[in-house]
Amino acid sequence: MRRTVIGLAVAAVFVLGACGGDDDDSSSDAAESESSGEVSASSPEAERFCNDFLDLTQSGAAGSSPEAAVEALRGLEPPEEIADAFALTIEGTELQAQMAAEGDGQPDPELQAEFDERSEEFQQANMQVQEFLATECNLGPAPSESEGDSGGEDAGG
Repeated sequence: MRRTVIGLAVAAVFVLGACGGDDDDSSSDAAESESSGEVSASSPEAERFCNDFLDLTQSGAAGSSPEAAVEALRGLEPPEEIADAFALTIEGTELQAQMAAEGDGQPDPELQAEFDERSEEFQQANMQVQEFLATECNLGPAPSESEGDSGGEDAGG
């Protein structure tokens, strides 16, 4: 079940990038930059990543298969502030691709156990990447905190 949640979250990263920002967003500058294939971020490194991510999602190369998504993600150079989270997102996506490649409908029990053990870590990393894409790249809404909570207790704070 968690595999599906993470898979959907990774897919959401690509969908958000492909769709651009909210239609309800009053920021016409963001809409203009998205339609022109360029985004504006707070640093040159972030802006380069945002533009590369936007190019990747608009090309459709990442959506053809889990393996293609992994390769496409590996080709990007995230800014330092999300580098670790981005690496975990790639790792989770790659692990899912390996499980899906089993072919008999049932993933390898060892791979499944590893994924289950680390699924919350992968989900949190994916949320960090989605938040960065929303705030720095103006690509979709930031994830809500409740999306990352898998338990019933409030994270507090």
